[in-house]
Amino acid sequence: MKYKIIFCDLDGTLFSSIDSISRKSINSIKRYTDMGGIFVICTGREYESANSKLEYLRSEGIKIDYLIYNMGANIREADIPIFSSKYDLDTSLEILKIFDEVKCNFQCFDEKYAYIKKKNFQFEILSFFVKMKNYVKVEPSLYDKVADKKIEIVKFSGFDSYRKISKCIKLIEARLAKKVDIIGSGMFFDCLDSNTNKGNAVKFLCDRLNVDVLDCVAIGDSSGDVSMLDIVGYPYIMENADSDTKKPNYLKALSNTKDGVAIMIDQLIELELEEKINDIN
Repeated sequence: MKYKIIFCDLDGTLFSSIDSISRKSINSIKRYTDMGGIFVICTGREYESANSKLEYLRSEGIKIDYLIYNMGANIREADIPIFSSKYDLDTSLEILKIFDEVKCNFQCFDEKYAYIKKKNFQFEILSFFVKMKNYVKVEPSLYDKVADKKIEIVKFSGFDSYRKISKCIKLIEARLAKKVDIIGSGMFFDCLDSNTNKGNAVKFLCDRLNVDVLDCVAIGDSSGDVSMLDIVGYPYIMENADSDTKKPNYLKALSNTKDGVAIMIDQLIELELEEKINDIN
């Protein structure tokens, strides 16, 4: 196929609403993979949440072998870990200290689980919307477990008031400016190692599969998707994306509520078929 791999974000992109994939999208993805294309979920979600969507697509008869999750920190092939981008120990411990100093709610993630120090009202509210209870482990001695390398962190997520989140971000940037990247603001943000992003994960997987990134498609809707959109040959931005994320060179897809991913895939397939017919003629 001309369009060898499609790297697709979940929230705000493939999902038509919270945790919902339309029948049209399922049919389009299956049609693409049945023709030999490789479809890869590329999400900021942690393993259990992302993998549940992968398994759902597989149950619909769609062949999907690869999963990029934790904002590009981890990749699995047939559920076997093949890539992990972790914080160094000192950076992990410093970020934990900052969250404690500000008394800011947060989660941290390793290759498979999410961890919090304790449950509280903010956690219960967030859990209601993203079903966090299914995969979060409560670990009161989190700092010690990280210090002893029993938990190796790949991502932090802060969720709290505007004031606390703003203070956390300022402290992290002041103390660890060149070691981390911050995605988000307001009442929620992700904190990643500076070498961790979806773009680097996409490049790793393309190199592993001996596929040119310029023969690949990526589609997303947020700042966390920009790194993968910027390296592929066919970058698609969702209609519902923030204006700051949209760039003139990005191709346009309809919004997630209008089956933007499905329509994009159908258009790519039609272009592929047209080119084959022209070659024959």
